[in-house]
Order: sequence, then structure tokens, then C-alpha cells
Amino acid sequence: MLVRIHRARGSIDCDSKGVSMRKTVISVFSMAMILLTISGCAKKNKEKIAQLEEAIQLNQNIGYFAEVFSSNAVLVEGYGIVMGLGKNGSAQCPVGIESQMVKLIQRKLNTTSRKEALDLLKSRDNAVVRVYGIIPTGSAKGTKFDVIVEALEGTQTTSLEGGTLFECNLVPYNRVGVAGARELATAKGAVYVENINGGSPNKTKGVVIGGAESIEEPVMTVALYEQNFMLTSLIRNMINDRFGSGTAIAKTPGLILINPPTEYSNRQEKFTKLIKALYLPQNDQTQIARIKELASQLGEKNQIFDSEIGLEAIGRRCIGYVREYLKSDNEYVRLRAARVLLDLGDDDAAWTLRDIALDKKSPYRVEAIEAIGYADRDIIQQTLRVFIDDEDIDVRIAAYRALKRIDDVSITTEQIGNEFTMEVIEAHQNNTIYIRRQKDPAIIVFGRDIKAIHNIFITSKDHKVTICATPNADKVSIIRKNPFKPGIIGPIKSGYSITSIIRALGESPSKKAFSFKQGLGVDFAEIVPILETMCKSGAVNAKFVAQPLADIDSEIKARLK
Repeated sequence: MLVRIHRARGSIDCDSKGVSMRKTVISVFSMAMILLTISGCAKKNKEKIAQLEEAIQLNQNIGYFAEVFSSNAVLVEGYGIVMGLGKNGSAQCPVGIESQMVKLIQRKLNTTSRKEALDLLKSRDNAVVRVYGIIPTGSAKGTKFDVIVEALEGTQTTSLEGGTLFECNLVPYNRVGVAGARELATAKGAVYVENINGGSPNKTKGVVIGGAESIEEPVMTVALYEQNFMLTSLIRNMINDRFGSGTAIAKTPGLILINPPTEYSNRQEKFTKLIKALYLPQNDQTQIARIKELASQLGEKNQIFDSEIGLEAIGRRCIGYVREYLKSDNEYVRLRAARVLLDLGDDDAAWTLRDIALDKKSPYRVEAIEAIGYADRDIIQQTLRVFIDDEDIDVRIAAYRALKRIDDVSITTEQIGNEFTMEVIEAHQNNTIYIRRQKDPAIIVFGRDIKAIHNIFITSKDHKVTICATPNADKVSIIRKNPFKPGIIGPIKSGYSITSIIRALGESPSKKAFSFKQGLGVDFAEIVPILETMCKSGAVNAKFVAQPLADIDSEIKARLK
């Protein structure tokens, strides 16, 4: 009969699957005996330890004895005002929200005038909107994330295109208007309404890409199911031995504060899993047995307990055992073994991952490149530059992201106006214009010398921007309808290179006649469909690829189930 003593309740349940005994409640006295033995007091306590030996059995992960709490993804929402809509906004505002909006406007404009705030609120140039999104897991203070803005039901708002969200505050989901609700983030910026791929967009709903910012530092703690001074000390010491002194600080007999190491600062969700998976062995033999067990499971998919995480949590002692699996005939096993080894500092594993990425028939190419992306700078440069010219766009994007993470010299970055960046990466074939539409808006050009054709004539879908040139012209002319009054802005002269055209479109208009940077101030959201038209019409010899907008609604729906 198998007897289990539960961690938090102390109740017992039985089943008839053997005669082994597993006891999981560790008394302070029992843990003291273990530590005394380790510290050289084995002789004095030998008899007591012998009596308790069978009753004490560690050989469990930290997650068995404690819960690891971290700053999980948080649903946030609030109300704000989108400005600059012409006559597409609405003077209507629900009664229950109006007072919140008035206070918001007064605070942001630093005024006590209610009339001034109401005048702005009631203008058809503006619209009150609901703003919502998800703060990512483990986000440090200042982390940027996307938010959705949508016009309120029952108002006359017809479109949010071209609008800008006035800075507003976001609180936990369903806490809007509740006294004392904690402000977790702010949001502001240009509203992006989907306008490519031939779709018919809902113009009363859009995304502010990277427009929200978290304002609280994340907190991670380990909380034991039962307070126990000795077990708390053991867990703290195990964490510090594995991840470095100061990572874990015991605050009470049962609560440990965690400071994630720098290498996991942007991967706190993974670090949380590593802490929970950290193994507390009874002795050296049981730890080796655990390593072998986890390594043998590398080929298993859909695991309840991730063997990769388990091995990485144990640390460098696993390296010798895991290396054997690089010889496996199973590519999936080689991928996972190499990923573990690279995370543990065995740089030679990067070449196994590179071989997988070079195999054009492999379904694991992108995973292999993403794994290399967290290696040392030299490893990334040596292994990933070759993939920038790959035919598979997903492979190219994965390689680009890894190189971008280390600010590789093959990538040049330029701020265009105040809204987005343009990045150019050296590529020798497969010219591509890639639009990044999550967290940090950018236009990424794969290829250094992509040029528009002579005799180009392109107009935007809304006919507000025209790009043209006669067959023998040295420059391209670009004009834009004035968004504020009748008439046009331009023409601005540009070179034929796509980077020159993007610069001329997006740079802010200069008041200086001979300014080095002259632009039309076209929004990122307006430039994207222009580039799509240029690529698909053949005006530019490049493939157009756009990252999907963040599917925030689906993620929220899944979390609220």
C-alpha cells in the first residue's frame, strides 16, 4: 500500500500500487539532523539520523515543497482619449466615465479648469476609448507592450485612423473606477488600425504598438507550504549555489525573496520554471540518477515535467551526461540536448544547433536559431549571419532577432520621426521589407541597395500620398495632402533607394529650408500600406512581409476561461 502525506494538509490517501513509502512532511528537527550531519556532527547524531533516515526523503523539486510566485502576466484596462480624428470622433461620453476623463485631462494638462477639460472632451476631433492589454510575465519597470483601443459603444465615433492616444493610466482588469485601484501601467501613442492584406478593417478599433509601459518592478518569492526554518535555509542555499550568491534571500522561515540573475532579466518566466524545477537531492547518488532520468526523457514530447528545464536547473553537472545525446539519430533529441548544453555554457553545442538550422528539411530550424540567439556574442556572429540570406522568411527573421539582440554591426538602425525605427541589414539575395508590428514598431530592410524603378507612380489607398518620377528624373518626388488644412505638403525630393523614400515619408517636417532631414511626417500606419503597394506592384524589387498584430483579444479570452 502506498501512503502519501500531503504537503499542505497532512491528510493521508492510499492506493494499492506497491509497498513503497513516501513521506514528504519534513520537521524542523529532521532537517536539523541533515544539516548537522553535513557540518561534521554526524557522529554525535548518528543514532538519531539512522532512526529518521527512512522517514526523511528529499529527492524532490523545490516546487514540491513551495510555490514560486512571480509577476505573472496581468490584464489591465482603463479609459483614455484619442485625439486628432478630424470629424470622426464623438462629443458623447457616458456619464459614469465623464468625471474620470475630466480629472485625467486636468491632471495631464496641469489645469484646474473644468471648462477647458470639457471643451477638449466634447470636441468631435477626439473620442473617448477603452484601452486594454496584458503586461507580460516578469516585466521590469519600463517594459513596453501593446494595447488595444476601441471606441465606446453608443458613441458616434466612426474611425480612430490617424489618431493619437492621450496618455492614460491602466489598472487591473475590472478595477476601473474602483477607489484605490493600483495603477500598473500608462499608455499613449499613435493608433494603428489594420490596413493591409486586403482586409476590411474595423476602423473604430486599433492598436497602440508598444505604447503601454509598466510602472512597477516585478517581485519573485518562494513561499513554503509549511513554515520550516531548516528547509527554508536549504532551499535558499541551493538556489544561491546554482545561480549565484544573493539570488535568494530568506525573509522568514517560509518565505524567500528571489533576485533573478542578469542573464535571465528578459526571461523571467523561464527563470521561474527553473527555480521550481531545482532538485533537492538526498545524496550524490540520487542526483546522478535524476540527471540520467531527465536526459533519457529528452525525446519525449508533451511532457508534464519539462526535462530540459529540469536539467538546466541542476546545472553544469549535467553536461557530461547530456553530451552523449548529441549523437542521437533523433533530431529532436539532438535539438533539446544541444539547447540544454548551450544554456549551461557548453558553446560547442551551438554547432549542433547550426547543423539543424542548415537542414532545409528540418522542422526545427527556427527553434535551433532561437536557441543560438541566447549564446555568447561571438557564437551568434559565427553561426547566424549565413541565415540572413535564407529563402525561408521565418528563418531570416529568427536570425535577424538574434543578431539585433547583440547589436551586430551588420544591422544599422535609424530613428524615423518620433514614431518608429528603420533598420537595414546586409543581405545579398531575397530582398525583403519586413514590418515589425508588435512592441516596437519598425521597418526592417533586408538588403543594402533596394531601389524603386524609374517612372514610378504610386498613390496611397486613401490618395493622400503620391510617389512619382519621370523616366529620366534623378530624384523621386513625394507629396502629401495637408492633414490640417486644404492644400498639399511637398514635393519632397528623394533618392530612388527604398531607405531614402521611407525617410522622406516618415521624417517630421522641418521648419528649416535647408535641414539635413526633410520629411512629410507620414504616420507609420500610413507608410506600411504604401510599402505593401510598392512591393506587390513591382515598383520595388522586394518581398513585403508584415508581422501580425498582437492578438490581445484571444489571449485575454484564454486567460479568463
